Amino acid sequence: MKKLMTLFLIVPLLASSLLFPVHSDASEMNFSVSASIPENQIDKTKNYFHLKLAPGKKQIVDVTLTNETNQELTVLTSVNTAVTNDNGIVDYSQENPKLDETLKYPISKLTESAGEVVLPANSSKNYPIKINMPNEAFDGTILGGIYFKEKTPEKKRIAI
Repeated sequence: MKKLMTLFLIVPLLASSLLFPVHSDASEMNFSVSASIPENQIDKTKNYFHLKLAPGKKQIVDVTLTNETNQELTVLTSVNTAVTNDNGIVDYSQENPKLDETLKYPISKLTESAGEVVLPANSSKNYPIKINMPNEAFDGTILGGIYFKEKTPEKKRIAI
C-alpha cells in the first residue's frame, strides 16, 4: 500500500513537469573583474575597495576587466550608491535609486568613470575610476558598488 501511495504522488509530479516545463535563461559571465588594491586600502586581504581617504583627496582606483571569449564585448559600468531594499538588504545594483534627502555624499556623485568599456576578444583592460572626496570632514562611511554588466543587443520587436 505504501509503494502504491508513493507511486500516486510521483506520477502526477512527473506529469506536471512535462506539461509545464520551466524555462530559464542561464546567465553566463563572459568577462571577469578584479580590483587593483591601492596602498591606502584598510584591509589588504580584501578583494574589494575599502579605502581611507582624507577630505578633499582625489584618487584613481583601477579594476581590470578580462574578456574570456573569442568575441569583442561591451561592458556597461556604473558606480552606484548603496541603498537598502524592502527586505533591509544592502543593494549595490541600482543605477538611479531614490536617495534619502539626508544623504550628504552619495558615492555616485563623488566618482567619475567611462560608463562603457569595449573589450577586444581574449584580452584584459584597465578601467580607472576617479574618486573626489568632499572637502569637509565627516564621520561615517561612504558606501557603494562598482556595477558591471555585459551590453547585449536589444531584440527587435514587431508589433502586429
